[in-house]
Amino acid sequence: MAGSAMTVATVTLLLLVTLLEGHGVNADESQKCSVGDGTACYWSLAIKYVVRGLLAQLTMEPQHLKMLCEHIALPPLPECAQYYANCSQEEAALFSRQERAYQTLRTKLMDEEKCEELAVLNSCTNERILLGCRMRLVMVPTPESERTNFEAATNFSQCLDDAVKTCTGPGTLGAKSYVQLSGVTLTELFSKIHQPQVSPYGKRATTVAPTSASVSAQLFSSLTVIVATSLLSLSISSSC
Repeated sequence: MAGSAMTVATVTLLLLVTLLEGHGVNADESQKCSVGDGTACYWSLAIKYVVRGLLAQLTMEPQHLKMLCEHIALPPLPECAQYYANCSQEEAALFSRQERAYQTLRTKLMDEEKCEELAVLNSCTNERILLGCRMRLVMVPTPESERTNFEAATNFSQCLDDAVKTCTGPGTLGAKSYVQLSGVTLTELFSKIHQPQVSPYGKRATTVAPTSASVSAQLFSSLTVIVATSLLSLSISSSC
């Protein structure tokens, strides 16, 4: 419904994660060359910062945004680089888009002032479109999952862009640009590596979708996804 006013009380968000198998990337194995682990690490950063930020912030009122936007500064070099530090130059170059996206995340999307400007979108975002934005991910790097995740991230970003197109009032241009840049960053963090290698942990599927729900907070340690306390509900279930 175009122009519908959305508040924390009426539109909260659900991050639904279904684990099929497996565990997270092991930082103790940082000395080895693993294109798969490097890829999984960037995917985890995309979920932790970009997806959480987009889902949580688009409908937040100013007082909640102020809390959400107080980000911890990211280090100049991505933690994911440790997983391909001992790879060949050719293999390390595969992550050029992810590294560029990381710098955009660190220097632009983590800007507290720009983040707080999203408050102007609260009353004009198209709720019907936003609630239809979904992203299903397979969180183990393979050529197939890379294609699937990149397409999912691209479609999800386009959906979010469509949801804010109805916002044309004063101050909305900069906020919409922030959403668009977040979408570009998301797709670049999920860029295809085209590597046949598979990381040594099992398959897991992640579904991200906004919905109306009561608010709670949990920690998804398997993907190192930290959600904002009292703003998101995180549901985890296992399946064989």
